[in-house]
Amino acid sequence: MPSEFRFIVFRPNEAAKALVLFAQKTGRKLPAGKPLSAEPTSGSPPNGTLWIETEAGQELPVPFDSRDIASALLMYCISNKIPLPRESEKVLEYFKRAGSLLFAMRIGIFPEAKEKNRAA
Repeated sequence: MPSEFRFIVFRPNEAAKALVLFAQKTGRKLPAGKPLSAEPTSGSPPNGTLWIETEAGQELPVPFDSRDIASALLMYCISNKIPLPRESEKVLEYFKRAGSLLFAMRIGIFPEAKEKNRAA
């Protein structure tokens, strides 16, 4: 039986909102200011940087590891009612599009994995 994959690609401002929400929920302190964007760094899975503009107009980078980014993006999907299959593999990746790096979640559904889970 064939496997299915789909990608949910996040714009930089969406990824920034996700990371800010994640920081608020987990108690992580962020610099005061306006979240501008979030972008991945290379790697598999990618780490990333949240950019925050201070009141003085300075842009501050705030690093996040891949685990926190994946959690933040999943939380964002849930809070924005973006459907995610429960019995699926979710993998953090990044895309290069129009010269920009974007975060993406690869969602994989493997029918043979469902069959094994039902048998157990």
